[in-house]
Formats: sequence, structure tokens, C-alpha cells
Amino acid sequence: MMMRDKYFLLIEILDDDLVYLLETLRDIFSMDAKEFGIHVTIKGPQKTPFKTKSANDFLRKKYPLRINGVGVFHNDDMYIVYLRVALDELRKYQMWYKPDYPDEFNPHITLYEGKNEKLAKSIYSLLENQNIDLYTTKYKILPYVSKQPDLLSTHNHNANGDLSTLIKGGLIHADVVNRAKELMRDSNL
Repeated sequence: MMMRDKYFLLIEILDDDLVYLLETLRDIFSMDAKEFGIHVTIKGPQKTPFKTKSANDFLRKKYPLRINGVGVFHNDDMYIVYLRVALDELRKYQMWYKPDYPDEFNPHITLYEGKNEKLAKSIYSLLENQNIDLYTTKYKILPYVSKQPDLLSTHNHNANGDLSTLIKGGLIHADVVNRAKELMRDSNL
């Protein structure tokens, strides 16, 4: 039986400092190599391609995307720890639809996905205490087809690994990366 392609609509964050921070945290928390860069799935899966008119209208408005708050959920045998994404305008432009979760509105960026409940709770606790509160208007909306290669590949936008802009702006704690590394080192994994 041939598998049909599944279509998705994603937000890719383009702010170098934010992408560096989020990819760094995700890489620390996840043992597995990630096949995608930092993104928010806003539509899908579905069996047919998306029309892009509403996406283009949405992007012209330059709504600020806010990343704040942490959450965790359990799906089958996996625990997912994520940062919440606040962008209520997704509803106004009918840019949010997940058929697997038709009654939920939960835009997020996954930082950990794994089977270890204790580790998921520890990561959640660490992130909750960091009071992360980030904003950007640097993002784009992309269509994605399952099995499509090289889209949103992980990349180091901020090659110097400098979080000073986020730290000086009071958007993150100076020790967030070191605390994440300590957590993973102490978790005995």
C-alpha cells in the first residue's frame, strides 16, 4: 500500500539570536539528531496542498510572535516539553488547524520529545524558572510535504554562539544554557 504525502503549514523563525538559543536548548535536551529546524506547525496534516493567499495576507501584517511560558504533554508513550507561542491572529486569518487536535489551540516549539517522564518534568521545571519571554516579527510561513528533504534543516544562524543581546535585554537568564547542560549531565542518561 502506497503512503500518501501529508501536507503541513509551518512557521519558521528567522531571528538569528532566537533560533540559536532554541536550537541550542533543543540540542542539549534531545539525544537524537533533529531533522527539522525550529518551527511551529500551524496546519496539518492534510491530504491536499494548502492555499497560500491567507498566509500571504497574514505575513503582510507583521504580527509579533511571542515565545513565553513552558508546557508539557504526554502523547502515546512520548513526553513533549515545549515553549508556548502566542500569536492569536492565527485564528483570525484561519491559519490554525490541526485535525488530530480539532478543539485545541496550542502553538508551540518542541524542545524535548522522549520517553523519560522524570527528565521531561525536570526540563519543564528548569524552563519554567527561566521566565523566557521572547518576541520577533522575523518569521515566514512555509508549506511542507512529508518526506520533503532539507526544509527547515537545522542551521547555526548565530555562528558566534552569542546570547548577549537576549541576556542584556532581560529576555533570558545568563545561565540558561549552562543550567540546561548541568540538568542533562546530572540526569544520568
